[in-house]
Amino acid sequence: MLGDLFTLPEGGLPKFIWLSAVFSMFNTVQCMVSPLGMTRKIYSKQPQQVTPLTSHLFATWTALSAILRYKCAFNMDNAILYDLTFWSYVIAGTHFLSEIVVFRS
Repeated sequence: MLGDLFTLPEGGLPKFIWLSAVFSMFNTVQCMVSPLGMTRKIYSKQPQQVTPLTSHLFATWTALSAILRYKCAFNMDNAILYDLTFWSYVIAGTHFLSEIVVFRS
């Protein structure tokens, strides 16, 4: 029974979501440990706007997203969790797209 808790469902989508959760946790740790490091590279057109506070806020959001994605990867049949995870991708995608197109940062 315990093994079932750590076994991903079949298919590419659970694996993609799990991998996304792993990368999100890496990004969370990086934003907390070195708040001005990689985050300034992501927002390279306006690096002066990246502060430790903004980096920590970004890390907090990313941690929440990572937890949602991790839980969803192992519980693909939970419709509420799946929907929340889907919307976390939409919000993140909207954020990055608006930074590229609207705010140009």
